[in-house]
Amino acid sequence: FALDAGETLQQAVGGGVPDFWGIADGMVSMGRSREERIAMVAADLPADAPAGLAETIADTFRPQSLGAFTSPVTRVA
Repeated sequence: FALDAGETLQQAVGGGVPDFWGIADGMVSMGRSREERIAMVAADLPADAPAGLAETIADTFRPQSLGAFTSPVTRVA
């Protein structure tokens, strides 16, 4: 999905801080721990997904600045 000018990602997920945002030092992570990230990814994989796939995918996620989630879009592409 794409945000319109003036919208924030935080607004797109309901305006509050979702439980799955791990916020520390001005950075946002998916989940508050590696284990949480793995569990969230695993929940979206098919039952026959290869062992370790959730870990591999979860380990690619990197923290993003809180501003990336809370600052309004100023221009759209």
